[in-house]
Amino acid sequence: MQHQVSLNAGETIMAKWKFEHIVALYGVLIQSYHRDNGVFKSAGFQEELTLHQQTISFSGTGAHHQNGIAEYAIQQTTLWARAMLLHALIMWPNKTKIYLLPFALSYAAYLWNHITKHDSGLSPFDILSGCISSAIANYLVVSVCFGPSSTEWAQNPKVAATLLPWTISWFL
Repeated sequence: MQHQVSLNAGETIMAKWKFEHIVALYGVLIQSYHRDNGVFKSAGFQEELTLHQQTISFSGTGAHHQNGIAEYAIQQTTLWARAMLLHALIMWPNKTKIYLLPFALSYAAYLWNHITKHDSGLSPFDILSGCISSAIANYLVVSVCFGPSSTEWAQNPKVAATLLPWTISWFL
């Protein structure tokens, strides 16, 4: 998952490069894309595809069913991220901020890609890498820490969260 500030062709091409770099590490070469319209019809994106000898097909207007697997994954990761933020809001109402949304979305996407699916017993990462991983043990570690000058956490709480496997930490 690559976060974008805008949906212009430049950021989308950068996200495409990063995606293709990651899958290339596992010996996968992207030959074709199936996308909705929008920025993918721009001249810059089309030029990028031509440069790398890739093709693209487009969904019809309002035809989300044509890309149902991706739409379902987007829906689930969005719901998971929302649930994480709602949980944090309930637990720490004065400390939870909306700027945590990108972290929650990244972690939800990580979970989606590494937790095994019931139908196949494999995770999307297992399918990509060709290896069976035990990544299901990864989870979000959230701890409430005492503030440096406080003996009671209620006076000066700090919520510290670490997203595995990135070991990105933030303090509220």
